[in-house]
Amino acid sequence: MMRQGARVAHMGFEDTRRDVRLLSIHVSDRLDMEPRSDDAMRAVRREIFGAGNV
Repeated sequence: MMRQGARVAHMGFEDTRRDVRLLSIHVSDRLDMEPRSDDAMRAVRREIFGAGNV
């Protein structure tokens, strides 16, 4: 959806790992099980949250 320019909303309660779940979906990998380097995680966060669509 994000690749097509759609805006996405997510509301979760007591969900401290929500950003990791969204990032995992974006990169098609389990980031909670296989974390990436800090630089790689910053780049993925910029792709997701930097566009203002989430």
